[in-house]
Amino acid sequence: AREDSPGHKQLVAYVVPETMPGPAEGELRHFLQQTLPAYMIPARFVALAEMPLTPSNKIDRQALPAPDRTRPDREKQYVAPRNETEEQLAAICAELLGVEKVGVYDNFFELGGHSLLATQFISRVRDGFGVEIPLRTLFETPTVADLALALEVAQKSGPQPQAPTIARVSRERRRMKRTAVTGGNGSVDSNIPANGRVQQPVKK
Repeated sequence: AREDSPGHKQLVAYVVPETMPGPAEGELRHFLQQTLPAYMIPARFVALAEMPLTPSNKIDRQALPAPDRTRPDREKQYVAPRNETEEQLAAICAELLGVEKVGVYDNFFELGGHSLLATQFISRVRDGFGVEIPLRTLFETPTVADLALALEVAQKSGPQPQAPTIARVSRERRRMKRTAVTGGNGSVDSNIPANGRVQQPVKK
């Protein structure tokens, strides 16, 4: 995994095709999906004419180029955001994923998203829109278009009312609760339970 900016790690595959520019990213991704779990699928693919080598004839990892910030080669045509909500969501995705732009139908996870970035995305949405969408929503519908619809539903629903908190009174405090009856001289003649009744008049 590469970390080309603080907090932004992504799995990058470096490919040396027989002829440049090589197969499309979608083809490579589809091929790997047949045998690898989703979390092992690289976020970006970089085609190289040859691998950089160290003097000892090993791959020079430090010399491997960082992926550019242009939108990766996608099977789906880029569709720009169509309203302000989609623009803000696309901007959040682009910043977190380290790409120049994100289309409304681009898959968050196919662009390099993972669970940590997903959590950061939900936090950014909460700060920017004042509502919170469930994390599972991003995993189930990972496109800006679908997330904008989910956000609209959450905004219409509004915050869920919370039941008032009722303070518990200990048994000891209930037992000690009394009503003081004072005499004419200001002294306390007797303590009577608050829920009791005075059977006889209190002498002065």
